[in-house]
Amino acid sequence: MGVEGSLLDTISDFYTESRECNGYPLSRLGHSEPRLRSLVTQAVERLVAEGKITLVFRSQGNPHVKRFPDRPVSEQLERLQAEGLESACAYPSAPVIQAAMDVEQFDKRPFSKRLWLGEPQLLPLFFFDLKVLEPYFAEPRYICGGAIRTPDTYWYELPEEDRIHLETYGHAKNAGGDWAVAAFLWDLHELPPKHQQHWNSHAASGDYTADPDWLIPNLEGHMSPGISVYTAILEEQEVIVKMCRLIQRPPLFRNSYRWERRPEAFCPLLRPTRRNFFNFVQDLDKLLSDNLNRDFFRGEVELEEEISREDGRVEVRQKGTLRLLAEFLDKWVQNTAPQAAGDTDVTEMLKPLKEVRQIRNDTSHRLLDDAHDREFWPKQEHLVRRVYAALKEIRCLLALDPRAAACDVPDRLREGRITVF
Repeated sequence: MGVEGSLLDTISDFYTESRECNGYPLSRLGHSEPRLRSLVTQAVERLVAEGKITLVFRSQGNPHVKRFPDRPVSEQLERLQAEGLESACAYPSAPVIQAAMDVEQFDKRPFSKRLWLGEPQLLPLFFFDLKVLEPYFAEPRYICGGAIRTPDTYWYELPEEDRIHLETYGHAKNAGGDWAVAAFLWDLHELPPKHQQHWNSHAASGDYTADPDWLIPNLEGHMSPGISVYTAILEEQEVIVKMCRLIQRPPLFRNSYRWERRPEAFCPLLRPTRRNFFNFVQDLDKLLSDNLNRDFFRGEVELEEEISREDGRVEVRQKGTLRLLAEFLDKWVQNTAPQAAGDTDVTEMLKPLKEVRQIRNDTSHRLLDDAHDREFWPKQEHLVRRVYAALKEIRCLLALDPRAAACDVPDRLREGRITVF
């Protein structure tokens, strides 16, 4: 066996015996003697030119894992000359891998099979129909929002084949406005066989563009610092309740909802239908207007009002919770930061919450014909982002009280790093 054959076997064996599809570090072939070094370098060059191996260099990031598509052969050879053996890891090509290992062992794990056959861990992305997420949102034993995981509470309740942790997923759109789920091959590879087959069966066709706010941080080698807007709304409510304790008031919201206890329809529209959209609005209003605690306002604003009737009698009515909130915030700003009162438009701030209530009222007492319309996707996104912004502003107004300074606000909320999913 010649130098090239021996070298190819070494690279192939290292790859197939690794745990994470790792490349063979060519630094192990380093020779101080110039003639031997030249022979090894020439053997590597020939293997690259013949398409039997590909090279990843330290200048491209971590060379021990193949994160991106192979560079052209000419570029690999140029880099090898410029950067040397020590900076590169070598990967066997798909035909070499197929000859060296039994890839049929991955037949029930389609994404693992693609990974072991040499496809990159990060790019290109894989896209899926939104319906791929339905079983995860429907199952309370999964936490689903920018990632999917089985919490410790339910870990042993689920059979091993259903215990999953999908590190991250994002949303994508095509030119026609259709939405899709975007995921990385490495994360899909880590799913159990049953779930790999589920995702594979919902692969989307066509060209999609992933949300850059999700994609770019992941490509830069760290987890996306943002969170799903749906998770952010729940977290903002939790922070507001903590602030209420610090400023010695009853909680503004009667209930705080962790993801496991979220209303069922409080999630992205996996199918853009009229029924799903209005179910979402109904649950969103339950989180907002229906969830406001009247005791929070007691002693600060009048909870009732007197209405003069045509017959001369006076009727006492309870004020709506959104009206109480508006009156309280107006008074709160005047008392805690009068200098900011002119710049704070509480009516405008609370418009999204009132819009949610209005949509719910308009649809709660009549039958609606269902319809599929992709316009419900941007409509939901626009509404839920505005609701999040309103809650953030409410939290910022409560923070005007010096006692609220002790409240720990996560950076992702403080800076508003929010994604759609």
